Amino acid sequence: MKAIHERADARWLPSRHNFAFFRLVAFVRLRNVRPQPERGLLLMVDRHQSQMENYSLSVWVMATVTCFIAGTLFGSRHVALAFALAVPTAVVGLQVAIVGTGLLVELFSAVTGVKVHDSVRASSAALMLLFLGTSAWVAATSPTWVRWAAWQVLALVALNAIAAMLLFLLRAPIARAERTYDEFGGSPSGK
Repeated sequence: MKAIHERADARWLPSRHNFAFFRLVAFVRLRNVRPQPERGLLLMVDRHQSQMENYSLSVWVMATVTCFIAGTLFGSRHVALAFALAVPTAVVGLQVAIVGTGLLVELFSAVTGVKVHDSVRASSAALMLLFLGTSAWVAATSPTWVRWAAWQVLALVALNAIAAMLLFLLRAPIARAERTYDEFGGSPSGK
């Protein structure tokens, strides 16, 4: 794993972000940032290191699932009561889905004998497919306000796909920008 020493601007390395949209934003920001020395700072370069990405996606998924539950299960007559009941239901439901998906991936591996090399990635992919499938179902079948929450999920996935296409076209400049950071160093080698 690569580490950058005493360079705060390395927070904007695209390889420190997981989703294409965040990697694209990070690349644009990295191109416009000056070296920022910060004594004692050590940043690991791993795709799960972006606090902004992790927290914003967590809040977004929680809010969307809460809307799905409030609009679908508890109806739309008493919106305040529906949301009061939907929030704890969403918290418990998401935890059950996370643990259940992880157990299913491990069970699949044990039953079939197929070795799952990265069970976290497999569980994450399964959860995302479940989230997208639920969003598509709600968008297609719900006659209430909750369909707009589902459509925004689908729109953001489409936006992420467009960002992925742009990143594919920008792969050479991104690789050059990332190479300017020395491993365990911190001084830019190309600036």
